[in-house]
This record gives sequence, structure tokens and C-alpha cells, in this order.
Amino acid sequence: TIEQLESIVESHEISRILCNSNDLTNPRFYRKFCNLRYSGIEVVSLVQHCEEAHQYVPLDLVTPEWLLAASSMPHRLYIRKLKRAFDIVASLVFLAFLWPLILLVAFGVLVTSGRPVFYRQERVGHFGRRFSVVKFRTMRNDAEQGGAKWSSTKGDSRVTVLGGFLRKYRVDEIPQLLNILRGEMSFVGPRPERPKFVDLLNEHLELNPERLMVQPGLTGWAQVSYPYGASVDDAARKLEYDLYYMKNMSLFLDVFILLDTIRTVPLGGAKAEEAQRHN
Repeated sequence: TIEQLESIVESHEISRILCNSNDLTNPRFYRKFCNLRYSGIEVVSLVQHCEEAHQYVPLDLVTPEWLLAASSMPHRLYIRKLKRAFDIVASLVFLAFLWPLILLVAFGVLVTSGRPVFYRQERVGHFGRRFSVVKFRTMRNDAEQGGAKWSSTKGDSRVTVLGGFLRKYRVDEIPQLLNILRGEMSFVGPRPERPKFVDLLNEHLELNPERLMVQPGLTGWAQVSYPYGASVDDAARKLEYDLYYMKNMSLFLDVFILLDTIRTVPLGGAKAEEAQRHN
């Protein structure tokens, strides 16, 4: 019981107490936690612990108070000015270095599966605005005759032989540098989804619309921490990482994610799959 808390802390030499949001709304609990804090015991919420220790935010621990606090955390100057400048400079640098690879991949797609070389697909971006994302075509031309489907890195018969290689190492994403230059995407942020899947996820995940509050990204914290997803459950796990990024976004975190993406691309997503096994 709450009355036994102080004696338990003392007898077991406890240095940190984890509590949930309901505990903090109870005046009797809150006063006891305050007393312990002033005596040198660290009291933190479960959601704060998950952020600090695991860098994600469990959806069932998110409260309206957390969302309000999270929306005030990122530096406004970085979001409005520096992030856009970073996107322009970084995308131009990557295009300057990658143009030989772009030509080689375009030729490979043309030879192995014909035209078109590029594939345009409608996605939902910042504040629900729709735009056409540009990618190298990795599937057959008749891949979506039966309607939009979630794709997977394994066992998707619609993916061409070369397309499987491009998807595994994320080479098919390179043309999206043009989306970044146009201001439709950022280098780092939640991945933009197709309208059909956004509607589906909004029905099942109450917090999914929060992802649309920031610019979508070519890569993101969810992408380097969790593998490709093909279900609502996978989308929920990725949303937990996206919420962490939205609260903690900064130039340092963006650079870290970008470098981590570059480092893990040669592994074909092995790091993210290992993270999924541990989770």
C-alpha cells in the first residue's frame, strides 16, 4: 500500500520509483511521492522511463498532458528554419555524390523490367496534405491490379528480382531526394503512408494522426529501430518510436538517425530486425 512505500524504500535501499499517470492524479499518492523526492528518491513516470531507457513511447501510457508537453519540447527555430536548411543542403550533397548510382539503377530497372523506371505514389504528408512520392520501380507493372496492399521485404511475389535488392538496401528511396528539395518531405521524420492505410490506421490507432503533425521523412527513428511493417500491430510499434522522435527532434538527433541509416543500409536492415527480436 501507499502507506508502506517509505518503509519498503528504506528497507530495500530503493533509489528510483516508477509510477503511472493514475498514481499522480491521486492527491494522497502525489504527496507521498513528493515527500520521497525531497528525501533523495527519484520518482519518474513509466512513460518517462521508457523514453529514457528504450527511446520509444508506449501508446497505452500516452496522456493528453504528455502530448501537450511533447508538442512544446522541440526547438521552434530548428523546426521552422534550421531543419529545412539542413534538408536542402543534405539532399544536394547526396545528389552530387549519388548521381552515378542513380543512372546505373535507372538503366538496370529499364533493362530488367522495362518502363517506367520511376514509380509515383500518392502519400499523406504534413497536416494531411497529399503529394506524389518518387521511387525507383521495384514491382511489376500489374502489382496493384487488386488494389493497394502492404508490401513486405520477404515473400512478396510482386517484387522484381532487381527490385528486391533495391528495397533491401533502400536504394529505391533515393529519388525521394527530389521530394525533399520540393519541401514535401524532410530527411528525417515519420514515413508518409498511403491515404488508404492512413484511414485504416486512424480507425485502429487513436494517436496515429499525431504523425501528421510533423513533416514526413525519407528515414526516421522508427525506420532505424524497427523493420518494415505489414500490419496494424507493426504500425503501432513504429508509432511509439515516431512519438519519441516528435518530442525529442533536434539537429543532433537528425544527424544521428541519418548516420545510423547510412551505417545500416549495407546490412540490409539487419540492425532493425535484431532490434525487433529483442523487443
